[in-house]
Amino acid sequence: MLKLLKQQLYQECRNEEQFWKGKSRVDWLKHGDKNTKFYHAATKSRRAQNRIRSLLDNIEKEWFAEEDLGRIAEEYFKMLFTSEDIGYKLREMEERQTIISHEQNATLMAPVTPEEVKRATFDINPGKCPGPDGMNGYFFQQFWESIGESLTRMVTEFFRT
Repeated sequence: MLKLLKQQLYQECRNEEQFWKGKSRVDWLKHGDKNTKFYHAATKSRRAQNRIRSLLDNIEKEWFAEEDLGRIAEEYFKMLFTSEDIGYKLREMEERQTIISHEQNATLMAPVTPEEVKRATFDINPGKCPGPDGMNGYFFQQFWESIGESLTRMVTEFFRT
């Protein structure tokens, strides 16, 4: 009974460690630091630092109120992504000569190789936050022998269609 409780406690500690590791985006955990208070503080600090406190509008006036920040951001991105005559730019692009050579195009259009998939998988930092599927680089690297072939087929099919 005691052994089972110790195993459960150990697993819960590992789960909490993984949670804070993903939240804090700090790479130090892989070096053995398991201080969850540190990770909690790092997460709170990062959130405070990532907050937008003021913005400058197009006439260089600084705004601080939250509703003003939203308005300034909206105006900026509307200006940035609104185009008056996209057709002119498209016609201009059609008249340009090809920049990519036939050899370069052949390389770009070549099917993805299993070696490329494996290299890309092992280039992922294993300690970073998991993707939308809940898996991080560590999972794919650790279980490559089991899932590599299936993952390669999936990636190849993605680029083929």
